[in-house]
Amino acid sequence: MNLLDGLSDLGGNALSRVLRRTILSALIVGAGAVVATALLGSLNGALGIGAVAGLVIFQLLFVVNVGRVIVSQGIQ
Repeated sequence: MNLLDGLSDLGGNALSRVLRRTILSALIVGAGAVVATALLGSLNGALGIGAVAGLVIFQLLFVVNVGRVIVSQGIQ
């Protein structure tokens, strides 16, 4: 099954479901990162690397959630 073929057949509320799941996932991952940072102490690395890594993780969560919605709707 090609996931890109199913994007045009998504229902009207699919985008809101994807965004809701992505934001919730990002908040959970972000909270875990804050806790891990607090426990490990301050890291002297560049802040830009952390920002880029956060954006990459958010995009990966978005793609995974889009795939979940497409598969859950049974679009082929």
